[in-house]
Amino acid sequence: MSDEGAATGTLENALKQATALAVEQALAILEAVPAHPPAILLLARARRALGDLDAANGILEDLVEARPRWAPAQVEHAIVLGSRGQGDAAIAALRRALAINSEHPEARRLLGDHLMATGDTEGADAAYARHVKASTRDPAYWRRRARCFAMTCRARSRC
Repeated sequence: MSDEGAATGTLENALKQATALAVEQALAILEAVPAHPPAILLLARARRALGDLDAANGILEDLVEARPRWAPAQVEHAIVLGSRGQGDAAIAALRRALAINSEHPEARRLLGDHLMATGDTEGADAAYARHVKASTRDPAYWRRRARCFAMTCRARSRC
């Protein structure tokens, strides 16, 4: 294995370990504070990151039923649904999130992606335009996106 491959393997292992730790921490929080929505969302995100889409989906179905007016749960549910190949259900979840928070930049971008994938270019263009408008009002969004891009880029040894 090349040094680059070894470094990537080490990084991948570290990310898996960190994600597994996030699962443990979320479960510990839920043991102390049952049904704590942010901990449940963290658990679902960690399960998704570990590739356990069925578990993540089950967790999120319960969460969005319990907290139907919480946009972050709807958006995470849409991500999982999309990852499971359930594009129409993902679009519905994103529309629910946007009904709660019409300026949610991530939901707007994801909706554009899903609409583009279904061939609705007009709807996708409108969603992308609203994404840009919403995200310019949220500088923290762009900082998060830049950090995410930088981490992804480094993980793939492209920076």
